[in-house]
Amino acid sequence: MVLISFQPMLNSLTDKGAAIQQTPDEIPAAFRDLSRFVAELMADTDDTNDTDGDGLPDSVELVIGTDPFNPDSDFDRVSDYDEAFMGTDPNSADSNDDRFSDFLEVTDVPLDLDDDGLPNAWDPDNDGDGVPDYLDLSPFAKTTLESEFTVNVKTSGGPSYVSFQLRTNNPDHMRLIQQSWDWPTDSRGSFRDLDGSKDDVVIIPTLRIDCQDLPVQEDLEGYGIIVDGSSAQVPLFPVWEYGNMVALKGRMFFPQTPEPLNVSLEVSLMWRVIGLNDNEVRAFASEYGDYLSLQPDGTIMANGADAGYNETYVWMSLGGDRAALKAANGLYLIVDPNGSVAASSAEITADSE
Repeated sequence: MVLISFQPMLNSLTDKGAAIQQTPDEIPAAFRDLSRFVAELMADTDDTNDTDGDGLPDSVELVIGTDPFNPDSDFDRVSDYDEAFMGTDPNSADSNDDRFSDFLEVTDVPLDLDDDGLPNAWDPDNDGDGVPDYLDLSPFAKTTLESEFTVNVKTSGGPSYVSFQLRTNNPDHMRLIQQSWDWPTDSRGSFRDLDGSKDDVVIIPTLRIDCQDLPVQEDLEGYGIIVDGSSAQVPLFPVWEYGNMVALKGRMFFPQTPEPLNVSLEVSLMWRVIGLNDNEVRAFASEYGDYLSLQPDGTIMANGADAGYNETYVWMSLGGDRAALKAANGLYLIVDPNGSVAASSAEITADSE
């Protein structure tokens, strides 16, 4: 399993939302001055007996509520002594309940990763990228603001996912995924609104991946990924926190390969503008009541019992009394010199009018 955090468009640490949400005042009062309080207790006590050998006298542990018989009261692999002087909660393995243990937030990492004045153990967003730690693919790292990235992927040859997570420079732009726009009533152009609908144009964020060694489309069936030559389009989905969209996520799939995979991916964010086009659809019946029906070989025969999928055609008005018909196979109907009709033209020609 390959896991990559991709965050090409992030807010700076001075982002107004992050500044409001993360301040030193979020540290509960009981722990804000815990180190000073413990130091004063240790200086004033005459009872220096330390049963568990954690560096805190039993008398001090009884005052702050830790277990004098256990050097690590909350079993988080950080001693009571260290927690007391770091200002974390020695009786809770996860001081701020962000689903990351205190051990992970203080070990081999700066205690205040994003320098916002709020230590990691109390900070819901350690790297200050706007994505809460428990939803963040990389809670201890973020990228700079970029329009595209190069991601190198190496696997052993087994099936692998490459997971991406990103934020737009302006977080409000992510909400374009929820919006739609009205196309005015139009029955003549190639894009038409025939029913007066209001939700005619939508914008879909998509991750574009350029690579010379992409899987073939057949291997990506069911993943929503579209491959066109050396380019893949990966769908993106919102990451929600209590009704607030904090990021977009997507993943690329690489099927099993005979040899280890070593590829370079050029990754960028693409906004797809999609129009929900209205088509006038018609069916045609012979004088005997049989509908004109599309056959597997593309020919048209009057043998349809009802107006089903293969018996309906998009009516493409060409102005005046001229029109063309598009069948269910996506091709236009044409009349052959012998008088037969087939859906075999990829574009409108004189034979298909």
